Amino acid sequence: MATVFLVRHGSIDGMRERLIARGDVGLNKQGRSEAARAADACRRLGAGVVATSPRRRARETAEIIAAAVGCGVEVIDAFDEVDYGVWSGKQFSELMADPEWRRFNEARDDAQIPGGEALDAVSRRIRGGLEELCDRHRRTDLVVVTHAEIIRGALLLAESRSWSSWSLYQPEPASITPVRWADDA
Repeated sequence: MATVFLVRHGSIDGMRERLIARGDVGLNKQGRSEAARAADACRRLGAGVVATSPRRRARETAEIIAAAVGCGVEVIDAFDEVDYGVWSGKQFSELMADPEWRRFNEARDDAQIPGGEALDAVSRRIRGGLEELCDRHRRTDLVVVTHAEIIRGALLLAESRSWSSWSLYQPEPASITPVRWADDA
């Protein structure tokens, strides 16, 4: 069983106003500062591997952490942001008026993302990515830099909860969430 430190990427412009989704934006000044603090914590935790989502904001955060830890960065598609389909890039104020968005957030196990990714597929890719990463790096604690929804998904899997419990977890920018990952998680 490995300890995986799930790190949300640092802050980016507009992250509280719109659904960035798979938009490929970089860290802002605050995000770089947050990533540096997370890097120092990951160094103290003794992590030996840094993996990341392919999104620019996650890669930049991972590079800052990897420099502090003293390793390279593995880009792994399994940790990419959810494909939010037609909702991608929309303002949260606009989404709140959409009944499908509200239904999605009230009962994620039964809701669909219009033109986007099914959450059961997201769960499968998270599980597969974590299992493959932990299998390749046995006896090493790992850092995975990713997105809030992917962190939620990993925690839901580890605790055998459904997607409708998503609101239990609110990862902040550059937060570090440890999870003990077992093959049977």
